[in-house]
Amino acid sequence: MATAVLVFAEHKDGQWRKVTAELLTQGRRLADQLGGELGAMLLGQGVAGMAESLGQYGVDKVYLADDERLANYTTDAYTTVVTDLVKSLGPQVVLFGHTHRQEVETRQGTVFISAGSTGAEGIRGLLGTEPGAYSLAVLYWKQGDAGWRLVAVDLIRVPAGEHRFILERRLFSAPEEQEPSSEAA
Repeated sequence: MATAVLVFAEHKDGQWRKVTAELLTQGRRLADQLGGELGAMLLGQGVAGMAESLGQYGVDKVYLADDERLANYTTDAYTTVVTDLVKSLGPQVVLFGHTHRQEVETRQGTVFISAGSTGAEGIRGLLGTEPGAYSLAVLYWKQGDAGWRLVAVDLIRVPAGEHRFILERRLFSAPEEQEPSSEAA
């Protein structure tokens, strides 16, 4: 039987994220309707021991990528593994949760910034109707002879239900300034 539904099994610190249980429960129902198997993608380092517990959600097969390069989330590493797996299996449906994730990466001289996602949970937290995490990014720019350049990014996270915030600052050095050339006449 082929994998009809494939779910990205999200975890943190050895624990399943709430969204994983939600997606696997719905994924099981959908796989049954489609007459296929429910598969789960499990990525990370040292996560093989977590695979067996996915059976409680009706997972037929776990696709494990346990590698030191997956210890911390990076867009490039995770995208490569997930893309290759989806291409090889050809499931009818792929389900991903939506979890807050902030990231600042520099690739080939370009800075990529994801401020995370406030979404509905963060809005409810801001309105005070229920605790919710939210995040934002503040970008600092400087104008120079070569134009504007990014000098720093502050990633600010407010954990759900807490009266504190976490600030992480990333600094970016200026490209090497070239000395003006002088030619003798």
